[in-house]
Amino acid sequence: MKNNKRGFTLIEIVMVLVLLGILAAVALPKYYDLKTQAEAQTAKAVAAEYQARLNAGFSSKLLQNGSCSDALKVGIETANGLFTDKADTDIHGFTSSGLDTNSEPTVDASGKVTKATVTLSLTKGGTTHTAEIVLPVCVK
Repeated sequence: MKNNKRGFTLIEIVMVLVLLGILAAVALPKYYDLKTQAEAQTAKAVAAEYQARLNAGFSSKLLQNGSCSDALKVGIETANGLFTDKADTDIHGFTSSGLDTNSEPTVDASGKVTKATVTLSLTKGGTTHTAEIVLPVCVK
C-alpha cells in the first residue's frame, strides 16, 4: 500500500510569500507614481478646458457687439454653473481658484501686444497644480 501525500511543503509556501512580497514592493511605488502622473495630466486637461471656455465666452461676447473689456470679464460656463472672477468652483474633482479675468492685455503705442496671463490653481487630494491661462487679446 503506497502512501501518496499531496500538498505543499512549508518551504514552498514561504518561497511563494517571499516572491509575492518582492512583487508588491516593486509594483506599489510604481502604481502611486502612475497615479500622481495621471492626476497631473488631468489637471493640465482641466486647465486647457478653462482656456477653451474662456476663449469661447470671449468670442461669444464680442460677437454680441460687446466691447473688448466687457468680453474679458465674461464668466466661464462649467457643468457646475458659472465660473466667474476669483470664484472657487469644482470641476472634474478639482477645486479651482485664482482665475482673475480683470487683468487685461496691453497694447503700446507701437502696436506691440503684451499678453495678460493669470495663474489658475487646481487642488485635488491635498495636491495643488498650477497652470497659466492666457487671456484673449483685442487688437484694433
